[in-house]
Amino acid sequence: MAFNSASSNRATWMGLIGGGLILAGAVIIGHVPLHILMQPEAALIVLGGTTTAALISFSPDTLKGAWRAFHNAVGHSQVLQGEQLQAHIDDITNIASFVRKEGMLALAPYLDQIEQPFLRKGLFLITNNHSEASVRDALEADIDLSTRQALDESRVFETAGGFAPTMGLIGALIGLMGSVQSFDNPALLGQNVAGAFAATLYGVALANLVLLPLANKLREQARALHFQKTLLLHGLLSIANGEHPMLLGEKLNAYMRPSQKSAGQLAEIS
Repeated sequence: MAFNSASSNRATWMGLIGGGLILAGAVIIGHVPLHILMQPEAALIVLGGTTTAALISFSPDTLKGAWRAFHNAVGHSQVLQGEQLQAHIDDITNIASFVRKEGMLALAPYLDQIEQPFLRKGLFLITNNHSEASVRDALEADIDLSTRQALDESRVFETAGGFAPTMGLIGALIGLMGSVQSFDNPALLGQNVAGAFAATLYGVALANLVLLPLANKLREQARALHFQKTLLLHGLLSIANGEHPMLLGEKLNAYMRPSQKSAGQLAEIS
């Protein structure tokens, strides 16, 4: 009855690295001098300004959650792949068969072997003689809380993605103000103006190649986790009702078939 929810998120890394390579290729093809792009003051304004704006906008707990979500997005995610989710369904069916033969109380010694927290919590409630209504209320509250938290974490990156281009514009304006002193030197003026626009490039690239895609990734993961927990909830309630394991498996697999086309169909989040 062991469950492993960690799965490598290679697609995120491929997107981040691919976006950086495309940007670098465009710079090389456009023969843009690297010394113009290397502007520490522009990076300071964009990165520092975006960070401070996010610090002002969100609570420390939300920011900590967003940092953990970032690590999940680029490392190991709680979102289950198709085969892993199917393994959950098979294990729920096996649990239902075990309970049907041995009784619900016989499951109690094995609860610690279940690694999936949501499933373990539901089975603990069921084995402790909680009513179906109380089990449903507790697990639905868990789903609602975790989904709202995940969406709040995605909004951190979405909001930061809105701030970054503006900070780039501020950096460009500061650079242009500094270039006023170079009016008597056209060559130096052109270099300073080009350097000023590097801040705009930093802001737009940071927003559209990193922050906004990460926000979309986290929203997608929130919808997928909502769907998966809802699937587990249906299985847990069926176990509590003593539903036949074969019927239970058919019902859960029926949810899986449309989810292969749209993983968020069941768990559409308003």
